Amino acid sequence: MTPSLPASGRITTEDLAAALRDAPALLGEPAGLEVRTLAVLADGRWFNFHTVLRVRPARERTADGDIPLEGAWLLSWWHEPELVRSADALRQVLAAWRLKCGVPSGYGVQAHTHIDRHGTFGPFSNRPCWVSNVHEEVQGEEAVAPPAGPFFKPSAGIVAANAQGLAAEWLSDVSLHQQPAARNSYRVVLPDLRAWISGLEADGNALAVDVRGHYEGDLSVAAVRTGFRGEAEKLLAPILERRAKLQFNGGVRDLDLWVITPDGRWLDHYHEDAQRVSWGGSLYNRPPERRRDYADLDAALEEGETEHVEFKEWVTVVRRDNKTPELLHVACSFANGQGGAIYVGITDAGEVLGTDRRLRDDYAPVEKKPLEELRDAFVRDIKKLLNDGVRPSVKADFEWLESAGLMILKVAIPQGTEGPYSLVENGDIYVRRGATSRKARASDYSERLRRAF
Repeated sequence: MTPSLPASGRITTEDLAAALRDAPALLGEPAGLEVRTLAVLADGRWFNFHTVLRVRPARERTADGDIPLEGAWLLSWWHEPELVRSADALRQVLAAWRLKCGVPSGYGVQAHTHIDRHGTFGPFSNRPCWVSNVHEEVQGEEAVAPPAGPFFKPSAGIVAANAQGLAAEWLSDVSLHQQPAARNSYRVVLPDLRAWISGLEADGNALAVDVRGHYEGDLSVAAVRTGFRGEAEKLLAPILERRAKLQFNGGVRDLDLWVITPDGRWLDHYHEDAQRVSWGGSLYNRPPERRRDYADLDAALEEGETEHVEFKEWVTVVRRDNKTPELLHVACSFANGQGGAIYVGITDAGEVLGTDRRLRDDYAPVEKKPLEELRDAFVRDIKKLLNDGVRPSVKADFEWLESAGLMILKVAIPQGTEGPYSLVENGDIYVRRGATSRKARASDYSERLRRAF
């Protein structure tokens, strides 16, 4: 059963629990609930700085775990959707940190909550989703200031200047950079993959809208265009073979697009005006020469990590840690295979976090420098890492891409012609198998020889 939720409005917490139980219908595949909490220690007591529940495909299941830090605790759990049988069951799932931290848990959740729907590449997900902030019925607990930080856990790759940065990274939510205190709040992110806008192609006053997803019924694209004299035009076009074609009667200054069902519910939304654009490059408010082709990035975000695509949330080059060699393993395996692309600034789960904050943390922790200068320095260091770490030398191409206002570095590794390629440090040869880079075995050498002859 597909959940029926409003685009924006007040719902009961029971309705939210029911929507989570029906999450597989939205994803089009088996799903699970990943719950992550940042608990902070203040005045000798543990508080929930923030908790995020995200619905994810079951194939992305993560193990339950916890990472203790000084004054903070990173917690994670995985639950099956059918366990959320009621609002009280939802409370137990969200507030599991209380049991872990030994904090009284005799509270219910408020009977009603507000929910909002966001389009592709919104602030909380790369795909359309509903977002709701749930609150416990807690009396007498005020917002408390978290420990000042910084927070480090080298074995887990944790580096954060403050609690806000730690929360943004652990919970994959950049909005938490602005949260000043622990407010005992819970956020539920429910993706909807029935249909989303995957591409836009403008040619003069004609616009082609590509749509992907698993929705099986009829869909349309509704458009509202505002011209340069303020004139408005409304269009409606059917989606045929995953594409809708629109023909405007004038120039475009502002544009809104919606993918809609026959009963008028919208599944995705795109907006553009002179100040902002929902995602990608501007179609109508930038010179054509400044536009970028994001087809490869869009495909990578849709399909996830593959034999030719690797996501890296960050690569620490200034002060190397145990994650740094992974870049060499992947580059080596791509060169020994058919090539591939490494996208820095994207988590393994395909969440776009960008690189700006980590660039400042690593390259300008005290002195403020232009981001362009930091990006150039980062590329130089990655080039040096590859040149010094792989033999024969790997010739990589570097390109900065923008996704929903967040900058990503694409490192393209071509198929090698002088292999086999190996690590300088120990001579290990790496090959790509599926979405994993691993040490080569004897059978891999045989396969390479067969391909060569």
